[in-house]
Amino acid sequence: MCGLFLSALDLDSLLRPSQAGWAIGVLLVLLLFLSIWWRLKVGRGRRSAPTPSEIHLVPNPTASWLTKNPAKPLASVLAETGFRTGQPYLVAELPAFRLCPLWHQDPRLRGCLYEVKGLGAHFELFAAAADGTEITVTTAKVGSQLDQRPGTDKTSLPDATPAAVLETFLRKLAEHHGAGVTPVDEAGFQQNFEAAYRRDMAWRNQRGGITEAEVGRVARESGGEIPSSLQHEAFLELKREELARLHGECVAEAVRLGAIDPADPAIEAGLLFIVADSIHPQVCSEYLRSAFRLPVLPFDRPDPAGDPTPNSTLFAHIFYSLAEDRRPQALVRVQNPIRAEVWQRAA
Repeated sequence: MCGLFLSALDLDSLLRPSQAGWAIGVLLVLLLFLSIWWRLKVGRGRRSAPTPSEIHLVPNPTASWLTKNPAKPLASVLAETGFRTGQPYLVAELPAFRLCPLWHQDPRLRGCLYEVKGLGAHFELFAAAADGTEITVTTAKVGSQLDQRPGTDKTSLPDATPAAVLETFLRKLAEHHGAGVTPVDEAGFQQNFEAAYRRDMAWRNQRGGITEAEVGRVARESGGEIPSSLQHEAFLELKREELARLHGECVAEAVRLGAIDPADPAIEAGLLFIVADSIHPQVCSEYLRSAFRLPVLPFDRPDPAGDPTPNSTLFAHIFYSLAEDRRPQALVRVQNPIRAEVWQRAA
């Protein structure tokens, strides 16, 4: 009963490159960089908005940028290399972001112009190459500190001219045997961009989210000396925020699958919880202890920060330590946003 999610689930459909060939570029890594940087600066206690597993673009026909339209000074320069700006978009879940696609007379070439609150504007070019590699060349000043998803080749050229970015991009494309898929047209941009973001987040979710090594690299780039103890505490706070997001998204997926009535009072009462081996062990221990209101766990993890004991094993100890009439009920196994079981504990 306690190991419903242990069988392997096929995530190929989430991780396979889009047939239309849109690459997300560095929007997600910029978002994650900001999340890590903010947590390092404010420490523990203040919550930040979680990084969503999916986003939704909203047409921004009035081009209401956060500052003076950053597309204007770039438009004429980009035009010299054959690019033009397309329909601007807002991101419903990310009010600090603005973007618009860049289109080129050569259908192999496409890109995006971003504005990010606190970071200003940057642009990038990207494509899916013939060998399957997703190539990105960006002028973003931050984001290179984060891990790249396998099958991607991202190059950062801060302050580079559009001509230099285009030259590097074409060289990278040639190294990977040219473009390999049908380009996206303007009508398909929104759908394919959102799908590409989901694909990148699916990889991050399934591997366990932000890593402590990534937090360390951002700390080194943020200026000043941040003690390793504070870096570790920032990392744990980020993992707690990740888990809170995953909890909500797994419950929402259970509702979508019909396993839970959206009006079920157990949702508001906080009776639902998730079990997943991809959750950081120390944070999972805290989460399960809180879910069951236990002062201590029935299974003592010798080193909860790095204990290799699966979370499912810890949960099994909790499950069988309870009287039969107090044991939780398994509701559904989900695979999105992570492989997890959704359970309901007794009231």
